[in-house]
Amino acid sequence: MIRRVIQKALLFNAQDQLLLLRRSPTDTRRPGEWDFPGGMLDSGETFEAGIVREIQEEAGLKVLLDGLVFTKTEIVQWQADDVTHTENVTWLYYMTRVVDDGSEVTLSYEHDDFMWVSVTDAQKQIHYDRHLEVLAHYLKSIDD
Repeated sequence: MIRRVIQKALLFNAQDQLLLLRRSPTDTRRPGEWDFPGGMLDSGETFEAGIVREIQEEAGLKVLLDGLVFTKTEIVQWQADDVTHTENVTWLYYMTRVVDDGSEVTLSYEHDDFMWVSVTDAQKQIHYDRHLEVLAHYLKSIDD
């Protein structure tokens, strides 16, 4: 069985707004949906280097890592070309902050728009269950 590590960032700016990226309409998974920056860990890459690289590639921003805030592992099945694929997937969600060096968001080909929003507004834009679970976990953690 294939094992994958997917990393995502709750990326905040100086105004405590969260960065959302809209997936390209040609994306094979969840086209047009709002997402967090991140992606798959490359072979031979540390977790920290992987999430920093993904943010740089997808948004053109330098970040500070505040730490891992949520993890989840599932056996996932999906269809492609009439074939059922089964993978063991681990998601790692990091708390990150933009390094205030004057850089602007620069999108990769994977995304066609971005927005900075409050966490509660992010909950209204996100439709992916795993991301909603992470946002609920984050809000609960700051209320405690």
